[in-house]
Amino acid sequence: MDSLAETFSGVTLGVANELAKSTPMDRASVKSALSLLIRDLEHALENTRAIYAECLSGPTSSPADDEHPIRSDSAESITYLRQVVSKVEIVQQNVRNTLSKTIADLSERSNTYTRFACLPQEIISNMFWRFIQIPPKGPSRKKKRPLGITKILLVCRNWTSIAVSTPRLWNTISMHWNSEIIDRHIVLRKSVPLHITWKNATAYEVSKKDILVKRMPEIRALNIVWSGHRMPPIVDSDAPVRFKEFWDECSQEPALQLESLALDFRGSMESRAAMHQLNTPRLRHLRLSHCDYLVSLPSTLRTVYILSREPNLAQTLRVLSECPLLTSCFLESTRGAESQDQSMSFPTQSPILLQSLSHLHLKPYTMNELGWILDQVLLPSLKMLEVALFLTPGSEVQAAMPRALDAFVAQAIDVEIQSNLITYTNGKFRHAFYLYCSSAPWETDPNPGFLQFRPLVSLFPRIERLAISSYTVNEHAEWVEILEKLACLTCLSVAGIPAALQPLFLSLETADPPLCPNLDHLHIGVNQIWMAEENQEVVGDAEAAGTQLLNFVDARQSSGRGLKCLTLTPGSWLEISLDDIRQHVPNVDFQTIEWSTFGQNSSF
Repeated sequence: MDSLAETFSGVTLGVANELAKSTPMDRASVKSALSLLIRDLEHALENTRAIYAECLSGPTSSPADDEHPIRSDSAESITYLRQVVSKVEIVQQNVRNTLSKTIADLSERSNTYTRFACLPQEIISNMFWRFIQIPPKGPSRKKKRPLGITKILLVCRNWTSIAVSTPRLWNTISMHWNSEIIDRHIVLRKSVPLHITWKNATAYEVSKKDILVKRMPEIRALNIVWSGHRMPPIVDSDAPVRFKEFWDECSQEPALQLESLALDFRGSMESRAAMHQLNTPRLRHLRLSHCDYLVSLPSTLRTVYILSREPNLAQTLRVLSECPLLTSCFLESTRGAESQDQSMSFPTQSPILLQSLSHLHLKPYTMNELGWILDQVLLPSLKMLEVALFLTPGSEVQAAMPRALDAFVAQAIDVEIQSNLITYTNGKFRHAFYLYCSSAPWETDPNPGFLQFRPLVSLFPRIERLAISSYTVNEHAEWVEILEKLACLTCLSVAGIPAALQPLFLSLETADPPLCPNLDHLHIGVNQIWMAEENQEVVGDAEAAGTQLLNFVDARQSSGRGLKCLTLTPGSWLEISLDDIRQHVPNVDFQTIEWSTFGQNSSF
């Protein structure tokens, strides 16, 4: 016991001796912390001595008991041992808490001497602000207070003081927080413009509505998700009126600092809400979801995202003409193809210059309507164009591109065609056309996009890569006709069942003049067939396709135009010997064909 006391004393005195190297203020505070530590440790030693004394004051044991002090079959001994262990554990916990508290106090004091703490307060403040901008990892979870600021406040008192004096840390507010947290953020952010998010908003939350109305001139970004799903139907039927009244209150004074506005009404209100006024002279970003816009848009807008019943030819042109500074524009109608007026005339007017517009997404329009829209605007910076082309039963996509896209068509080197999507790009721009059918085409043709989009492939004079997602026997002759014209093609990616791929490999081998003479990379995706292993006909098709592929690469090598690379999708069901293929193709690997998607590769 004496040696244990000496150890404790030696540790604490050793730390105390280092205080001579510190400032007087540090020495005083650390001495105080260590004196408390010594007192608590001495108290722990006293408790330990008391436990030891209890053991000494117990019954005298015999020599036999000294060799076996506790018999395993003695209930009394087990109870006694457990009591001793419990008392020692209490001492251990008290010592651990005391040491942890002392270490925390000393560490906090030492933080003031780190290089980080020696930085100017402005730099530390900026680092804090950068930290809370980092998006959270993993699935988002509802939190009662901002996690980023909470982490900062738990570091130490000095850093907390810096955080409290950094207004930028407090200007982001979620209206689902309780009023005390919201009020504290509003006070601490001082004059920094607010960023407010209000999910599941209703006009019946008067206190939160009043905050928005009062602070509207101080808000820079406002995101409202208007909710009706918690209201009874009779109340929900008045929701559009309630929103109009609410927004009229918010618009009484100009929102002089508002630059970003997002309103989402995808709840039970559907598309019945409407924006009637925008008193926002500095608005740069507007996002309306399931909300009609019955108001002129500010000319200051840079980005527009509108999903509503309204976008049609006239509305689309109005948005483009009212917002000359646009960089991205997303206009989509929820009415569908059936609501479009096919007999609409196309008036002529002077083109509108949109110097900065680089992203344009439209849905749904016919190719003629798209051509008319593009004829009305000049888009020198257009990089991303996505259009959903709708089809009604019996109609066809015009086998020609709008004249405004001729320059892009001439420069495209990569074309991809799927059952309902065609994309083309040269790395600097990407255009995508999605086939938006109302109903019937899929009943008679499972791949209506190939029928509609395939003629467009011949319009691209510089294709170097062509990707076909579903090659079929019925379309083989038409595809061969197209391939005959693609002299610049160097990469062909094609997917299909073995029975469809076999005639393609045959044509690539035997056509005269040869198809795709500059082809050096073939990427094959063999579509899986249910229960293929039990279908002898399918097995035979796979063997024939594998044999024909081997014949093709052999013939190309013999003619001095051998492939440089053959890529197969992993798990491709194709009867082929890779060793035989590698005798004719230097690089054989496995990789899935990455197919483009519509509306997911852009910045919207």
